[in-house]
Amino acid sequence: MQSPAFKTQFGRVFLLIVSVCTALFTIAQTPSIQFTVSFPEAATHFASVEMKYDPKGKKNIAFELPNWTTGYYQLMYFSKDLKDFKVKNSKGDTLVWQQKAPNHWMINGDGKPFTINYRIYGNRRFVASNYIDEEFAYLSPAGIFLYPVGGITYPSVIRIQPYTNWNRVATGLALVQGEPFTYRSPDFDILYDSPFLLGSKLEDLPSFTVNNKPHYFVAYKPGEFDRAIFMNDLKKIVSTASGIIGEIPYGHYSFLAIGPGGGGIEHLNSTSIAFSGQGLSTNRSARNRMYHFLAHEYFHHYNVKRIRPIELGPFDYNKGSRTNSLWVSEGLNVYYENLILRRAGLKTDEEALATVQQQLASYEAKPGRLFQTLAESSFQTWSDGPFGRTGDEVNKTISYYDKGPVVGVMLDFRIRYVTGNKRSLDDVMRKLYYDYYKKKGRGFTEAELKQEIETVSGEKMDDFFEYIYTLKPLDYARYFAHAGLLVDQTPKTVPAYSGLTVSERRDTVLVNAVDWQSPAWNAGLRRQAKILSVNNQPVKTAAEYNKIIAGMKTGDEIRIHVITGNESIMVKFVLGEKEERSYAVTVNPAADATAMKVLNGWLTGKTEKTD
Repeated sequence: MQSPAFKTQFGRVFLLIVSVCTALFTIAQTPSIQFTVSFPEAATHFASVEMKYDPKGKKNIAFELPNWTTGYYQLMYFSKDLKDFKVKNSKGDTLVWQQKAPNHWMINGDGKPFTINYRIYGNRRFVASNYIDEEFAYLSPAGIFLYPVGGITYPSVIRIQPYTNWNRVATGLALVQGEPFTYRSPDFDILYDSPFLLGSKLEDLPSFTVNNKPHYFVAYKPGEFDRAIFMNDLKKIVSTASGIIGEIPYGHYSFLAIGPGGGGIEHLNSTSIAFSGQGLSTNRSARNRMYHFLAHEYFHHYNVKRIRPIELGPFDYNKGSRTNSLWVSEGLNVYYENLILRRAGLKTDEEALATVQQQLASYEAKPGRLFQTLAESSFQTWSDGPFGRTGDEVNKTISYYDKGPVVGVMLDFRIRYVTGNKRSLDDVMRKLYYDYYKKKGRGFTEAELKQEIETVSGEKMDDFFEYIYTLKPLDYARYFAHAGLLVDQTPKTVPAYSGLTVSERRDTVLVNAVDWQSPAWNAGLRRQAKILSVNNQPVKTAAEYNKIIAGMKTGDEIRIHVITGNESIMVKFVLGEKEERSYAVTVNPAADATAMKVLNGWLTGKTEKTD
């Protein structure tokens, strides 16, 4: 007679054998995917892609190219740049396929291995796009690699065949041991989150380690600046940002600098950034702007890649993944840029407060705050754009980049004040990281976010969340008082106000912006109108326009001859007055001790010891 212990042990062994066999069977049935990317037509901005696919017996298989890439909440429609799609079996015979949608190809196979070949055109220097020329290439993988429908979780091997004289490939993917320029991805989510920078004129700046994790900076033509000082400052940024959460979840990290331009996109263990070192060593404002940018993109590997709204994964690569919570993922990230630089010793207290003042003023200058909530701006970014709609409707939208950091500072001040500076927004971010990403392996819901904020603060936050879901005006006096700060909201009158700003392009003066419901707006002037004359005086430069305006006063009539579309018209209106507020942030000399502890804790990242 067998003992219960024997039966239990036998059962465990049996289950282990079954599990191993199941895993081996699954591996055996998982399609084999190998990509090779080469650049025989780099001079004309083309990359060639070969995809070898073993379907393991499955006959009809659909493939798609994503319509967007994570981190950029706009549809890119990458398939428009895919050319010359061809499929052949192992014998070289052409297989039948149908294109069911612009980014969808159905292949009629026989269950045996086949090869797909196509070309990708890349001529846009932008971190969400592909760019290829004879000097370098930047590959946004969502716009390069097809995935089998239903097979996002399949692993793949990617081989890069560099163009002539290219000697450097940088990416966050793991190298295949012993095979140069060959990488392995465990699934397509990670592949699409691992861009490539490659070429012959890439520079490796001095690397550094934080918590024994190496950090690299690979740049295309970075310009002239002090590399050692810059990388030492970047190390401070990484150390401070990672210290907020308390651990570094990657094995290595790479900053991929694609040259001058605009834009940055975060990834799990890398970031793609437009970068120029111009002014870094000589201009403090330029340095601060770049450091803000780098801190923003780096902190994203926590906030959005791991601390994320539940809607941002699994991703819908066709339609995009919409969420009401980009104010957390993007807006709070803008908020943390400022804190990271201050706590890293790269900004002064005065500079940190000046940044907050700029954020308040920027938000309050947008009339869209009267029409669109913060949650709506998050959800509607796919149609509105990250900075709101353009054209006339620009005045009915806001950006989570503007309002997000403002509500971030208010929330942080409140948590610190009601807890006696024992807790902060940092504690909320850590809870979301450890309890949801680490323990639950998922993002947070809107209700869970509110719940965790209330848990950390120890009080209900219904009134605060009205700032997220309603058009309730922000109460600066109340929240900034928590940190012993005053916000100057005293109105000041601006005379001879038109609401019009201009710029010049070559020898043409253009309407650059028109304030909503300003005299110029109400008269019908809009952006991009070409200004020919003001009060019968020809103007060919913005300086000439501004000189004429400077000599006028409130109540004067102004006559502006413009061309809008193909129509030449004379616009007349009377100059008025405008009330402006500076929103300057200053320390209140009468602030109590608790408020001053909050301010010091906010600036330094320190909290009081808990019992």
